[in-house]
Amino acid sequence: MQRRFDRSRQLFSTPSRNSLLPNRRQLRIEPLEGRWLLSIGTLHVDADSAAPVADGLAWETAYPDLQDALDQAEVLGTDGDTENDVSQIWIAEGTYKPTTRNGFSMLDGVSLYGGFAGDEPDLDSRHGTETILCGDLSGDGSLSNGDADHVIYVDSVTGVTIDTLRITGGNANYGGKGGGVYSFDSTLTINDSTISGNYAYFGGGIYNLEGTLTVTDSTISGNRAYPDGGGIWNSGTLEVTGSTISGNVASHNHSRDSDGRGGGIYIVEGSVTVTDSTISDNRAIGSDSRGGGIHIVEGTVTVTSSTISRNSADDLGGGIYCYEGTLTLSASTISGNSAIDSGGGIYCYEPGFPIWVEPGTVPGLNHSPF
Repeated sequence: MQRRFDRSRQLFSTPSRNSLLPNRRQLRIEPLEGRWLLSIGTLHVDADSAAPVADGLAWETAYPDLQDALDQAEVLGTDGDTENDVSQIWIAEGTYKPTTRNGFSMLDGVSLYGGFAGDEPDLDSRHGTETILCGDLSGDGSLSNGDADHVIYVDSVTGVTIDTLRITGGNANYGGKGGGVYSFDSTLTINDSTISGNYAYFGGGIYNLEGTLTVTDSTISGNRAYPDGGGIWNSGTLEVTGSTISGNVASHNHSRDSDGRGGGIYIVEGSVTVTDSTISDNRAIGSDSRGGGIHIVEGTVTVTSSTISRNSADDLGGGIYCYEGTLTLSASTISGNSAIDSGGGIYCYEPGFPIWVEPGTVPGLNHSPF
């Protein structure tokens, strides 16, 4: 006898032999692909998107603007349903500008990945095309008062990665901080990216206060600060690995009557580690300027397997200027730096400033008259 449908257990009875004949309708179960009830995880952005209804769930329906994706990620991250939270935003080649002067505000646990052509199924398939986040809101190609104060704004969030992006055109004038990236009390990783052509009073390229900043395989170049930290301003934990910090400038600020400090990196306090990196061709400008490559006010700084070269200061410490703290140099080269007054390679303000020079470090030819 054929078993019947058991309603109490909601199970179908075993089909009879006749039910399997070809002319009978069969039950077919299909996957629910791209439905909101499934975990989302990733949103897509493509400046060339012409989708009539953009939801960001695939390249075919990508958002044309990065801010739209961030807005949607914020909505999904605060709706109480963790199953649809967004952790990654993939951005295709092109130029994207924030809609406000505060820049693109990062969200807790949401990372930005560029370098996509707009058809890749995963991160490893990226074509390496250029994705630009630009703060030039005026569109005139120059730093002006109408531009974004920051291109990326990171405030009290964790688990944020910026990957394979070029960040440029930020202009934090009138005492502003972090023209390219502003980070406060956050955990931020910058990987395989370029931070260039940004301006601020403090931290032309990047400003990091009371947080942890990791810079890996990246370039920080051509940024300017008036007066401190042309490339990076740091008062927290900073790790720089496999990266280049070059061509940045810390310059005289007439309104503050202050000269440039820390053309490459300005360190107020905290822990800084530089490994397998190059800090070169940075400048501190002004009659009282200090620390063309690195300026240390306080903190613990360790430089390993790195090169500090061709940096300059108009006053003291062409390569490194040390005020208070601890500096350890290991298997590194300090050469070709210059200062108009003293300390072409390294200048220490306090006679007892502890500098540990470990084996493998090469003190090359540096220049200063005294």
